[in-house]
Amino acid sequence: MPAAHTNAGRDTSDEVTASLRHVLVTHGNKPPAGACQVCGVTRCRTWVNAYDRLAAAGQLMAHAGLYSAGDAETHSERDQRRGDGR
Repeated sequence: MPAAHTNAGRDTSDEVTASLRHVLVTHGNKPPAGACQVCGVTRCRTWVNAYDRLAAAGQLMAHAGLYSAGDAETHSERDQRRGDGR
């Protein structure tokens, strides 16, 4: 495998990382259709490419401050809130 390919995304700048994260949001699936909000297809290549580049660079898919541990809701908490407690 060529060196350029094996290191792809490893040296992702802050600006590129932010741009790729923006692509994940804008090209994300839109419920209930389950298709890209922009392209209208499932598994939009633009979204997949951005995801792959972030993953190859070892980057989070969203900036670290977007979610905090205190905001996380467990499945059982969600089920109880919705009345689905099992």
